[in-house]
Order: sequence, then structure tokens, then C-alpha cells
Amino acid sequence: MALSRFWTFIIVASIVSLLFSVLTGNQFSLDHILTGNTRDDDRLKRRLVIEEMTQEHLQQRDPGTFEKFNQIKPNAAFQKSLKKTRLHAFVSSATDSVKGQAYSWDYIDQTNGVYLNPQVSTFTNEAAFGNAIIQFRSGQVEHACAIFCTLTAGGLRLDSVSSYGNSTTDASLLRRYNLVPLPVKMEDMLKRMLNDDNPVICMNDTVFDMKTSGNIIVSTKPIYTNGILQTCSWVVTDLWIPLLGILVFLCGLMNLLKESKVDEKLARYLSPFFRKIFPELRDGHPAFNYMTLNFAANFLGLDNAATPFGLKAMESMQEDNKDKDRASNSQVMFLSLHAAGLTLIPTSIIGYRAVMNASNPADIMLPIIITSFVGTLAALIMVSFKQKINLLNKPVVLVVLIATALFAVLFAYIHQLTDISKNRFTGNLGVGIFLIIIAAILTYCFFNEKIFVRNGSNVFGSFVEGAKEGTTTAFRILPYMIAMLVAISIFRNSGLMNLIMDGMTKMLEALGVNKDITNAIPVALLRPFSSGGARAFMFDAMQHYGADSLTGRLACLFEGAAETTFYVIAVYYGAVNVKDTRYSLPVMLLADLVCVITAIIVCTFWFA
Repeated sequence: MALSRFWTFIIVASIVSLLFSVLTGNQFSLDHILTGNTRDDDRLKRRLVIEEMTQEHLQQRDPGTFEKFNQIKPNAAFQKSLKKTRLHAFVSSATDSVKGQAYSWDYIDQTNGVYLNPQVSTFTNEAAFGNAIIQFRSGQVEHACAIFCTLTAGGLRLDSVSSYGNSTTDASLLRRYNLVPLPVKMEDMLKRMLNDDNPVICMNDTVFDMKTSGNIIVSTKPIYTNGILQTCSWVVTDLWIPLLGILVFLCGLMNLLKESKVDEKLARYLSPFFRKIFPELRDGHPAFNYMTLNFAANFLGLDNAATPFGLKAMESMQEDNKDKDRASNSQVMFLSLHAAGLTLIPTSIIGYRAVMNASNPADIMLPIIITSFVGTLAALIMVSFKQKINLLNKPVVLVVLIATALFAVLFAYIHQLTDISKNRFTGNLGVGIFLIIIAAILTYCFFNEKIFVRNGSNVFGSFVEGAKEGTTTAFRILPYMIAMLVAISIFRNSGLMNLIMDGMTKMLEALGVNKDITNAIPVALLRPFSSGGARAFMFDAMQHYGADSLTGRLACLFEGAAETTFYVIAVYYGAVNVKDTRYSLPVMLLADLVCVITAIIVCTFWFA
């Protein structure tokens, strides 16, 4: 019921906010809400249009910006000259072995994508490279074109352009060529410049784009989310279809577990612990196996593998649920623990930090483990209090102590490894264990195929039958995925989410919270709604403040130690057609809040 009310509220509130923005003149068009534009590779085009004006209007209102357009009028001639005249490029570098490179081409054949008669000279001496540039400029013909770049850690940065005797060095004019990710090869930079159809001026956070008609489009604020129609398409093509394949494969494996009776044996061993937390489930309940596999996959950072196991656990518990429309106590407990996202190997976060050139990508590992562990305990305690479950018993305390000891031993081992060894170990551990589990299931079934024969089947046939169940489950959850993710798309693109995030950030700053912390708060606020959106903010934080800054590390912690709460609720409850989620949403959001507070404390202490 709470989820249904929230879903209705955010859609209605977002639409009201959109209409108010248009009526008050703060927004020019509503097109992006319906169609979106994030399929475009050019980030300058993924923006909210606030106004459209003629060149005369711009000249009267903002003569300085209008003059900028006059400075880049050679843009069209430059593109033509790239195709018809000799082109030169100079790239300065700060590496030990190479100080600069000078390129030249006769012209570019765009039809065949060929750079004709390429020549390159490499300079190991900085003075010699400088002299080459001076000699070129002193003998430069009127219609020659040249670009000057610097090779940075992120790629090639364009510093200036000379075309038809005009030279442009203004960073605001060249910014459109220096969008992240920067091109790595000189040919990629040239392609980016050749594909620049219309003059664009970047002034702080506002973009002025001169269209072919001569009118100028004024836009601001990047649009991070697809529109309604694109979201529907994205959910099916980029999210649901990959999940369908994973569900089909893993449901086939789980059917092997079931028909080989391995699940019953495992359930008997797991019952003493799970019965204390899920008292309404009988001894040896098959859900215990699926929960174990779900928690293990999350534990090892295998999010995609965790979903099928979790869905099977929900379906198994739903069979014993007397009120099929209302979540049972066991379902609420399981989903709250799952959403807390206890993680041992945050493989993806370590990879993201490596891409952003962190000095030690794996240094965030222990803070993520501590944060997710505290969040999981918080979810366990809150649900147990609500369901009147006594946690002070031998099996639960023993499991918590064993988990704590395992964390300590594993971290002590990882801590003594070199940086390269750490990345290799953390990257291979989770996948390695997962592959061992698959091999163990198939090996056991191979040597016990007589069990399948007695049931009139074989190992392969049993796998295929289980895979069919995965297809059924995938089709059942699709409407719930689209409903929730479309609502979040409207919420984000309406500007209402940005308004809330800005308000929260300013409130924390007013309370004296460190700015390094408030700069990372948008990731924490967005994480329950959108994993992709939070990830974009995380990359943005690392890019602007540094991967090794407190802001960059804290953003990684927020991203790695929590789940996408609303997506989890929609998919897991949708799989079993549960409409009344009871107190699941408040508990999961409170657990997210505990993770945020813990992350701030741990990160501040650990990296002080």
C-alpha cells in the first residue's frame, strides 16, 4: 500500500512541477519528458531547453555571447578545409620518453574514413618540439589548418585551433571538443571536430546552440534520464532482456538442485539459523537454499546472479503465504536483508575507481564491507523488532561472530597484497567461487543421474524445464519494472528530484557539515531510486574532486554499500504479485539512511 501511494504521488507531483515550470517560463519544452535524448553521444545535447531566440534578440540581450558566435564563424570553413587542404596537428606530452609529436595529412577522405599521406614526427626533447612549432608558424600558408593538443592522463585535450588565418584559444569555445571521455587518438579528435555541425557556446552551466535555421537554443542542466518512451524501450532492451537470459540459465541450475534433492539436504543444515530469523517457515523450507545463494551472490558482488536466486526465494515463500496479495513476515525480512546489500567483494566499485586513476582502487573495500554490514544489521534489528523476533540466541550470534571473523581474516590477507595483486584477487574471488558452485552442481548431478532417470528425465532435460520457469518469471516482472522506472524517469526529469537534492545539500551546509561530505550527498539521495543515475553522479564526483578525495571515496561508498530500493521492491514483489508491501519500504529506506550515516563516519575516520 505504501509503495502504491508513493508511486502515485511522485508521478502526480512531478507532472504538476513540470506544468508549473512551463507556465512560469523556467522551461521551454516538455519534449524531453516524453522522448528524452540521452541516446545522443554528445552530452551538450542532453540538456533541458529553457529558451529559443533569434540572433537579433541575443545581440540585444547579451552582446558578449553574441560576439562569441562571430569568433567561431570560421567553423564551417575549418570543416571544409579538413577535407580539402593539408592539416597539421601538434601534441605536447609530459612523459619521460616523448615530449611531443607533430602530425600532418594531405586531407581526409570522409567517405572511406582514410587519412591520406600521414606523416608523424616524435620529439624526445622539449626544446626541439618547441622549435618545430615555431618553424611551422613562421612558414604557415593562409589556408592551412592546425590544431594544438596536450596529452593528459584522460586523453587528448584541445588547446587551440588555427583555421584560415584565425586562431581560437578560448576554453569556452573549445569546450565542446573536450567533453569527457577525451579522445585517445588524434584521429578520434578530428572525427569529433568534423561531426560538429553547429556553433555551440558554453558559458558556465548554460549552453547556446546555433541551429541551421539561425535561431539559438538556450539550455541548462544535463538530463541524466531517458524520457517516458525511451525508458520503456530501455527497460526492455537493456535491462529486461539481459535479465531474461540470466534467469533462464540460473533457474535451470536451481531446478537441478531441486530434482537431485540437494536443496533438501542443504535446507536441513541451514534450518537452525534461518528458523530463528524466519520463524513462520517450516524446517527444511526450500526458500532457505535460495536465500543462501542470493546472499552469497550479493556477498561476492555478483548482483546479476543474486536476482534469480532472490526471485525463487520469494516464489517459494509465496506458496506458503495465506494472503497472496499481502507480503508475509518472511518476505519482508528477506527483502529487507537483501536490499541492505551485504558485500564482501565490491568488484564493480574497485573497477570504477581504477578507471578514474585512483592511486589504490581497492582501498575502499573495507569501508564498504563495514558500511554494508552495519546496514544489514540495522535492517535485521528493525524487522525483528517489528515482528517480535528474539535475536539473542545461539545460532544468530554464532553466525554474526563467524561473519565478523571471516571479514577480519580476509581483510588481513588482502591488506598485505600489492596493489596489482589486490585488484587481481578481488576481481577473481567472487567469479571463481560462483564458477565452482556451478561446477559442483553439475558434477553432483552427473554422478547421480539415476535420480533424474527415476523421474523420467535426465540432467539436460531437467535443466531445460527449469529454464522455462525463468522465462515465465521474467515476463511476470516486466510490467512492474516498467511502472517503477518510468515513474522515476518522470521524477528526475521534472526537476523535482534536483530541487530536493539541492535543498538537502544546502541544509547540511547550513548545519556546518563538511563540504567534502555534502558534495557526495547527491549519490546517496539518488541511490534508492536509480543505480545508473547515482553511478553518473559518482563518476562526476571523482572527476571533479579526484578519485582519492574524501568526496570521491564517499561517493563510491554510497554507491557500493546500498541497493536500488524502489527497483528491488517493484521486481521482487512484482514477481509474486504482492500488492501490499506493508512496512518494507520504510524499513529499507531507514536501512539506507543508516548506511549513509555509517559511510560518512567510516570514510571520514578511515581516510582522515
